Amino acid sequence: MMMPRMIHLDIDREKLMSEGFKARRINNAIKASLFAMAARWHREMLMDHFEPSAFQRYHYTLRRGQAMDPSSKAFKKSYWGRKVRAGRAFPLYRTGEGMLQSIVPKIRGTWKQARVVLPSKFNFKNPRSQVNMRAELTKILPGEAARLLYFGREEFSAALKRST
Repeated sequence: MMMPRMIHLDIDREKLMSEGFKARRINNAIKASLFAMAARWHREMLMDHFEPSAFQRYHYTLRRGQAMDPSSKAFKKSYWGRKVRAGRAFPLYRTGEGMLQSIVPKIRGTWKQARVVLPSKFNFKNPRSQVNMRAELTKILPGEAARLLYFGREEFSAALKRST
């Protein structure tokens, strides 16, 4: 089961404001924790999507020829057969240009959301294909979501204490 791409901190702002915290301080702490979560996803989890084991782990759509017999003539002409022959049998990786562009983190956000900006290379979708590279690249496993949420809440507490 895949988690949604949005992870909410579920912070009770009204309760915190009744405890004497100002709205600006709460918003700044939320923004800091969301930025930290996005940076952590980029640093620790993004490159997992480019590993060969990502097909099973993230349940990617099979590429054309991936389910074929490697000794068949059709396999050798298929997209996956050409990638295997070239030595690049990795998901979301053709020339490596998109992966290299995604190494530098670009994070934007407000107190409501933080967004990791990914290269436009991953927006391409062949109309005759079921593969959606953007959706595959941004999939988050339940264990990853739980780790990010725990980290985000810890970061929120630390940011709230820091801003005193």
